[in-house]
Amino acid sequence: MSLSLNEKHDSQWWDDFYSQTPEGAFGKTPSAFLENNVDALIKGNALDLAMGEGRNAIFLAKQGFDVQGVDFSQVAIDRAQAWASQESAFVACKKHNLEFFLLDVMSLDNIVVIDHRPPLTLMKNLVRALKPGGILLLEGHTQAQAQKEKGYPQFDECFETNEALNHTRDLELIFYQERMLPDGHHRVQLIGRKKKL
Repeated sequence: MSLSLNEKHDSQWWDDFYSQTPEGAFGKTPSAFLENNVDALIKGNALDLAMGEGRNAIFLAKQGFDVQGVDFSQVAIDRAQAWASQESAFVACKKHNLEFFLLDVMSLDNIVVIDHRPPLTLMKNLVRALKPGGILLLEGHTQAQAQKEKGYPQFDECFETNEALNHTRDLELIFYQERMLPDGHHRVQLIGRKKKL
């Protein structure tokens, strides 16, 4: 699919994108950042926010987590459910518009956000949704990536400098970096723990 700088990446755009990649747009291998840091998570439930085709959600389910995956693309959700079934992994997949997605206060042990910049209202809600001691693991592109590679990710899909850090300041920081990785991608990576009461 050709990408232009100003097109809107809404649910229909992503449905079309996934439909043109029947073998999977991003593969079945989980994020290396998640895989390398899964031991930082606490056993229990986990929300994979903007899960796409489910590569990270399925990985978490196979590690013994009770996983809910949320996305706004029905094509991605259908594929995630099919792949989870093939892998004998259970993931509760739900379609939601993340602009209006509400999380219950102190309901989650872990929240995983990979390659997604949550809407501002949702970003503020992530910390509140964690149980005391709960973990947020986040990885996303920074705006330096959008400046380097026109089209995807779009500028508004990327984190501003220190944005993720500023919105998670109430967490105890376990890991944080914002830089160009060896693969050439400009990313922010964060792991934080909600302080216990």
